[in-house]
Amino acid sequence: MAALEQFEATEANLTKLERLWDEIAAMIPTEIAFGENVEYEDRARSFGLLVASLPSIGGWKPAATPPDLDGLAQSRLDAMEIDELTAQVSVERWIEEPGRELREYRFRFNNMRRALIRDALIGLIDQIDADIRAVRAGAGPDARRQLD
Repeated sequence: MAALEQFEATEANLTKLERLWDEIAAMIPTEIAFGENVEYEDRARSFGLLVASLPSIGGWKPAATPPDLDGLAQSRLDAMEIDELTAQVSVERWIEEPGRELREYRFRFNNMRRALIRDALIGLIDQIDADIRAVRAGAGPDARRQLD
């Protein structure tokens, strides 16, 4: 039960993170734009705090954070100046990395929760089977008669 409670807390934080990432991604300019955006910066800070609160799954948890807007603009400008498609694709993949890592974490989280529930159910099924065997053994040789 304690593990399930921790899963519920992690689920809540992960859901907040996914919503927050959607907000952040919508605020990322699609063109080269230098300057500050206070709302974006606050959301990026909140994102970092929530990521830090997530427990590791299999020794892994998301590490990518939303990019700094000026650094993002500079990276896009640099990629455009060298006129390499792979550089531009690399910058865009870097921008999307936090979202990709959240999807990976969600996948691992769901698999771990399913395994925990499956293990708990298997334990309960085994206990019920053992109880049924004990009742049958207690019924003696006339196991077909109705037991009270």
